[in-house]
Amino acid sequence: KLLDYVRGHDELEIILNKTGKATEEKYVNLARFDLAIQYHEKPFVSHSNCQQKLMEKWYEDIDYIKNAHLFKRIGFYLMYVLCLPFLSILYYFFPKSKFGALLNQPNLKLKAYIVSYTVFIVLIMLSSFLSTVYLGQTTPLSVYDENLYTKYIEKIFLNDKLRNDLTDTSSRIPVNCDLVLRPTEPNAYQIAIFIWILGFIWHEMKQIQDGGLRGYLTSYSNYIDCLMNTLYLLHFFLLFLTMLLTRLALNDFHSETYWSKVELYNMPLNRIEKFRLVEQTRYILYWLNNDRYYWNSSDLYNIAEGLFAMGNIVSICRICFLLPLLRLVGPLQVMLERMMADISKFIIIFAVFFIAFSFSLYLLFSYFYVTQQQQQNILNNINNSEVGQVLENNSTAQCPTLFFTISNETLMNSNTDTDTEDVNIDNSTCSQDENWDILEQVGPYPALYYFGKSIDASLLTTFFTLFGVIGENNVPDRGYELITRSCNTPDPSTYRVGFDGFSSNLGFILYGLFAFICVTVLINTLIAMMYESFDTIDERADIEWKFSRSKLYMEYLKHGNTIPIPLNIIPSPKSFIYLFLKFKKINWKAISQNIIKKNNQPKNVKNPIDLNEIIQPLNLQIRNRQIVGANSGPINTNHIVIGFGNDNSKNIKRKQSYLSNEKLTYKIVIERIVKRFLLHYKNNSEDDKQDNDFRDFKNDISSLRFELLNQIDYLDNARLTINKTIQKLNSELKHRLSNVFSNDTLKKTT
Repeated sequence: KLLDYVRGHDELEIILNKTGKATEEKYVNLARFDLAIQYHEKPFVSHSNCQQKLMEKWYEDIDYIKNAHLFKRIGFYLMYVLCLPFLSILYYFFPKSKFGALLNQPNLKLKAYIVSYTVFIVLIMLSSFLSTVYLGQTTPLSVYDENLYTKYIEKIFLNDKLRNDLTDTSSRIPVNCDLVLRPTEPNAYQIAIFIWILGFIWHEMKQIQDGGLRGYLTSYSNYIDCLMNTLYLLHFFLLFLTMLLTRLALNDFHSETYWSKVELYNMPLNRIEKFRLVEQTRYILYWLNNDRYYWNSSDLYNIAEGLFAMGNIVSICRICFLLPLLRLVGPLQVMLERMMADISKFIIIFAVFFIAFSFSLYLLFSYFYVTQQQQQNILNNINNSEVGQVLENNSTAQCPTLFFTISNETLMNSNTDTDTEDVNIDNSTCSQDENWDILEQVGPYPALYYFGKSIDASLLTTFFTLFGVIGENNVPDRGYELITRSCNTPDPSTYRVGFDGFSSNLGFILYGLFAFICVTVLINTLIAMMYESFDTIDERADIEWKFSRSKLYMEYLKHGNTIPIPLNIIPSPKSFIYLFLKFKKINWKAISQNIIKKNNQPKNVKNPIDLNEIIQPLNLQIRNRQIVGANSGPINTNHIVIGFGNDNSKNIKRKQSYLSNEKLTYKIVIERIVKRFLLHYKNNSEDDKQDNDFRDFKNDISSLRFELLNQIDYLDNARLTINKTIQKLNSELKHRLSNVFSNDTLKKTT
């Protein structure tokens, strides 16, 4: 509310630029405004006075663009984008020129960043789109080097003993008639993206250097930038490491020492030497082969591509932080940011219930799944003579015939006559079902398969239940069923429905309770939270949008990061000059401290007195005036400083009162604003009687004002009188001196 009572451009400048301590008269461009953004003072930031000043700074030096027609603005920005590379080159050598001022303009700095980031996104998309093209351009070993390929065929591929030893313990080692080689150097898109990433990293380092780490961490977009840069940096590290390992393997493959060892492999060699040669050959063939079927799942190239994919998601989604520039979608971006905070809170609450039910269901069904797997293994090995002999000789072993009945499994009992015509018809009909593969994989009890198989299966099942993925076409792919879906029809006299009545029913209750709590209660709670956030932001959409836009603008109103990415990685002459001056300042400070320490008595150097601060021509400065009245006596000259000047001082006209001519400080401006606020508040809160008293008080102030003006007029007249007296004394003194030093007097003295 105090901002409503700011009057004039000067007062607004002092309020928004104030920094340092309250007693210091220290001002930096929009320092107080930036501090309000850091403390999320949204009403202050979105105030019309602050926004007016912000836009004034934003369009500084290009005011003609602010209110220009849309097509003129588009044309201006297009010309700027086309000239941006040349302007950047000129800025390197002439940073203080008009071109440097143009690149330093905040609005154009943001436009340059948008252009650079757009090019980066295009490079990412082209790299992903053309990845299959580069896969088709791989080079086989036979094309890469015919002599090397001949050695490979003769000494490895046709060497049955070595080839069998290579493929004996590992199926990941290809010993084929030819090898497709891995890439040993990055393509053009990878090089361009890597250069851009270096530019982004340097941009973030400059931000930390200019604003400090604490200020850097206050912006959410900086966290996204760090995540994006980290993912891409790890991607290129693993990518270049893979290429380096491929080159090293290729160098070993070219080595004559290696081939001489391969030739001696069929000879009687030491076992350790053979083992080393086999391992070396495996290592070489693994890092040369580009067929991913033979790679390990944790291959460095696979991890690098995964990091690149995640980095692409983060980098493209980061465009949302530029949406506050547009009034249409700016509030929507703020709503999305607030909703993401609600979703994060929901995930914490949901994780508690999610983990609790997942682990409980796994614990409940894991025993029965293991038992089912054991009986399946017995069925698969029942024709094995060794297994049958063990079962016959072991009196404590359970007979497979009675095993299913004892463990209450709903599977076909081996004593049941399954060779009947009806059963065969049922089996043939069921096997022709389009979902037969899923039914056969899941088995008779989906609950055991999806909850008891592993903790991962239990977590996946409970997670997909949130999205309603319980079953498709009556197939229990994500569900819970108490009744078997076995195609075989068991004998009712030899089995019981349900593997265990208590566990089965308890699992059904727990699963239903999970669906009710997480799906019905928590998800609806999340929807209510998101609706509340949407409603809150919708009521304050203008304030939220202006605050978000101001936060984005302030990043480019600060000094630095003038050159667009990736040209910023090239050091400019200005940076070397600044670095030299910084080192010079540090060295000079150290030398000064050493001199003071040696002398042990620092000299007291008095500051020179500026006479202009004491004698001001044509001005009468009055401090701490204590005036009794116009006719009360002589003027107290202790509070008057007389200025000497020419006769033109008579023509000075007072345009306004003395107080308005006084130099503005932060303290004076705050006092004025608070007084205006209190007077306005008092005027609105008092009744009619108080209004009359206020009018009387206002009249008294007006009369006092006129009295003070009269006193000031009296003082002005006194000043003029004193000036006349002094001028008269000067003229008389001059006349007397001229008489003393006249020619006649000099002749007489001589």
